[in-house]
Amino acid sequence: MICSLFLSSSLTKVLQVILTGSLKFFVAPFLAFNFNFSFIQIFITVAIGGILGVISFYILSEWLVEVFAKANPKIQFFIDKFRKKPRKPRKIFTKRNRLIVKTIKNYGLLGLVVLTPIFFTIPLGTFLTFRYFHHKENVLLYLSYSVIAWAFVLSGFVSFFNKGFS
Repeated sequence: MICSLFLSSSLTKVLQVILTGSLKFFVAPFLAFNFNFSFIQIFITVAIGGILGVISFYILSEWLVEVFAKANPKIQFFIDKFRKKPRKPRKIFTKRNRLIVKTIKNYGLLGLVVLTPIFFTIPLGTFLTFRYFHHKENVLLYLSYSVIAWAFVLSGFVSFFNKGFS
């Protein structure tokens, strides 16, 4: 009974790190650090979470773009029918939007892939990668390589931090 309680507790911790890694990649190694995971445990759980996040959000992005493309004329017709005066949509430029546009213009797919796990978060970065570069081959593979590399770097940083203050 105690063993099953321990296994369920550690399984819950692993699943929490994996879920966090798929949504907020940068936070996941620090969460695993709080759970006293070793370097290998941090690396594996964060990498699995990131890769699962990339795959699931890539598929979701594909579905969203397809649904929006089909629904857009119907939605626009409904909006135009009840609008009194046509109005121009305002463009909102935030620091994050500027960073995204700069990255795509200056660095293309490579810049977006490298910065996705850390700066853009996996859901946003994967959606942008699909939106602008879905026609290129191996995009999922590049995103997965980036996740693995960042998982290794962050796991090493967190493990070094752990050894330095223990």
